[in-house]
Amino acid sequence: MKKPWKVFWIVYMNVVLLLVVFWLFFLFYVRNVLEDYEWSQPQQEVERLIEKLQEGSGSRLFSFRGEVSRFETEEELNQAFMERLKGKELSYRLLREEISPVTQLYGIYADEEKVAEVLLEESNEEPVLVFLTKGYWSLDSVEGFLPRERYQVDVTIPDIYEVSVNGIVLDAGDYASEPKEIRQFQYSKDYVEVPKLVRYLVNGLVGKPKVEVKDIHGNLIDPALYETETEGNFWMDSFVEAEMDRELSDMVLSNAKRYANFFTKDLEGARKSVAPIADMFPKDSYYLTLADEYRRHDMWMYSAHETPVFSDETVCNYVEYAEDFFSCEVYFDRQMKLSGSKKIRKDSVRSKFYYAKLDGEWKIVDLETMVDDPTDAAEE
Repeated sequence: MKKPWKVFWIVYMNVVLLLVVFWLFFLFYVRNVLEDYEWSQPQQEVERLIEKLQEGSGSRLFSFRGEVSRFETEEELNQAFMERLKGKELSYRLLREEISPVTQLYGIYADEEKVAEVLLEESNEEPVLVFLTKGYWSLDSVEGFLPRERYQVDVTIPDIYEVSVNGIVLDAGDYASEPKEIRQFQYSKDYVEVPKLVRYLVNGLVGKPKVEVKDIHGNLIDPALYETETEGNFWMDSFVEAEMDRELSDMVLSNAKRYANFFTKDLEGARKSVAPIADMFPKDSYYLTLADEYRRHDMWMYSAHETPVFSDETVCNYVEYAEDFFSCEVYFDRQMKLSGSKKIRKDSVRSKFYYAKLDGEWKIVDLETMVDDPTDAAEE
């Protein structure tokens, strides 16, 4: 038979052991509940969001405040937003508690500059222990602030060229002002639709824009022709030259020679009428009127000479404005031996011709006398 004191100590030790196990279990449970409670606090959602931003992710959760350009994608806005956060210390502050009973508003700051607002919503709550209530919070909205400093595209260019910003083609809705007429087409416009100078203006771009210009055939134009120190802002009132078809070049040169020969009486029938050159111009051409005036009043004064000899013939600087409108420059020298003195007279022709296709035929709608020969400048 066991002694009573031994039974007491056995029972006592078992009770103590049970109490220790119970308290260990209780403390472990309370610790887990408190940790779970701590993690359920609304600011934890904000801290988790900041961690994602510091890792370079999380921006896809954002919508952006302010006017967003149609020239930028959501991906580009996300990249610009993340660039704004690089190398900066991120923090947060509670802005307004209980906008409604179940919402809280936090601000996210990058080096003390507010870059976003986070609205949290409590979807449910659950009592834990006696004096604590665990809330279930989630992101209701995350609104990022785009940089105040924005990029601008300000382009002035002939309207025959296609300008795109970040791959999106500009149109009349992007005009900063009404198209303006170009002086060099003041006579050509009476016969064909001519280019005009337009100014495009795009504001509010978050990222650095990619501007491209294409010609009438959809070919990219070399940026060297229009690039300036201020990227995305340039003035281009000149036209891009192209390679000229040989048959077209021969026609232009032949017409230029024929036109020159008319004024020196070297074209059969020139003394009688302008018929020898009439097929090169529209019927109502101002240049036919001038030629006829010259024929009737001044042609007789030109010295008699032998048949002219042409040399140094060049057709260059071909510009195609449309399928039915182009210009090019013609250069040649013409030597004539005077019948009386036998001296050699040399004429240098430097002209720019504008051609339009009227009723299926190319006609000269305007011409200019060139002051300088660009081929000479190139040689220098």
